[in-house]
Amino acid sequence: MPDQQQTSQLSALFRAATLHDLHKTAVDLALQSKNGHLDLFLRFLLGLSLESNQNLLRPLLSQTRSQSQSSEQTVQCVKQMIRDQNKSDRKINLFYCLNELNHHAVVEDIDRSSGTLCVDMLLPGEWETKRFEFEIPKEQLDEFDLQKYIKTPEEDLTELLSPDEVLQKLVPVVTTSTSARLDRCNLTEKSCSYLTSALTSHSSSLTQLNLEGNELLGDSGVELLCSALSHQNCKLEELQLEECNLTEKSCSYLASALTSHSSSLTQLNLGDNELLGDSGVELLCSALSHQNCKLEELQLYNCNLTEKSCSYLASALTSHSSSLTQLELGGNNLSASDVEQLSALVNDPHYKLERLNWSL
Repeated sequence: MPDQQQTSQLSALFRAATLHDLHKTAVDLALQSKNGHLDLFLRFLLGLSLESNQNLLRPLLSQTRSQSQSSEQTVQCVKQMIRDQNKSDRKINLFYCLNELNHHAVVEDIDRSSGTLCVDMLLPGEWETKRFEFEIPKEQLDEFDLQKYIKTPEEDLTELLSPDEVLQKLVPVVTTSTSARLDRCNLTEKSCSYLTSALTSHSSSLTQLNLEGNELLGDSGVELLCSALSHQNCKLEELQLEECNLTEKSCSYLASALTSHSSSLTQLNLGDNELLGDSGVELLCSALSHQNCKLEELQLYNCNLTEKSCSYLASALTSHSSSLTQLELGGNNLSASDVEQLSALVNDPHYKLERLNWSL
């Protein structure tokens, strides 16, 4: 049974003006408790505060506020308390509080002075937390390589953090890098949403991005990336998407991005995407002849192309707006007669195409 002081504190709790005030007061009371008797109450209260249950709390609050805004304030508050908390049992309960708010129970903190990124997480089903530390160079990185952070000599971090989650925690590092190697990391479309954040940041320095061999990326991942390519803050010039299980849908998204005034892309690799086909190239060609398209190098090897694609490309490259100087069509079973129109453009002073490779 709560004593008189605790009863007074709980009474103050339910006089909170806003949902965030209610949360913060409850968290403070739980942390002040020596025996943790308010821990379960706190987690129950936070779960009750979700949007689907908020109508149950309205009679207790004198003012109302956007649920999403209040919950986000609470999440940030709890995260800071986890960073400041020394007692492991108090910290673990705060992690569970994040879970009740439908927030992933992971807290990240970057110590820029030491060049260390610390990630704390609650182990699923276990009454303990795990800390990962990623050593980040203090100076701006020239090249970021995700493979270095997914696995270490000591242990396989992917048992606890998926490659997507590791990338999410390292987005601040990716943002300050000029080149990012994310090839063959088993990334999904989730990673593309994190990359979009990095590419559209005011502080973005990323000009080269390698996503080769991430077959789970697919068209939905490219769609997310293309929303960044046409953003005014995006500086990306080179994009490698070979062997990413792409179809003609991706070409539609890319064509739209390439014709944006803000697009800076000059090199695009779509090789080893056999589902692209002639229909995909036809969509790309609508961008190649557009005045805003800055693309200079295009790789389409092993994309299951026929003579139709050569015709589409020849038509696009004879446009005065085309900037393409290098074209790779190897591995598409094309004959000399198939590429005759394109071959005629190479080194023709009227057009910009300088190099064409179509051999098997």
